Amino acid sequence: MSATKRSSIKCPSCGKWRMHRRVIKLYKTGFEGVQIEVPNAKISKCLGCGEETYSASELKRWQKIKNEICEQLSIPSRVHRIEPTYTYYGFIPRN
Repeated sequence: MSATKRSSIKCPSCGKWRMHRRVIKLYKTGFEGVQIEVPNAKISKCLGCGEETYSASELKRWQKIKNEICEQLSIPSRVHRIEPTYTYYGFIPRN
């Protein structure tokens, strides 16, 4: 399933445990509102609280996968979530 390697970095959430780096062959996740499957995902996970962290380069790779899926499905790759908030609070967004 995945290879695990202990990191010297403590968990940013609980601070008690060390993060364990691992590579997951096929990681299924939601990313920016789109379900994606990431091959060979590089993830650091705290074995104490379960917090997962990802490097910036890994997230850029996920972004590319998401954009490819959106292009294949002909849906916008960037969903604007601010407009419903404006509507909820009665503000009128400027164009």
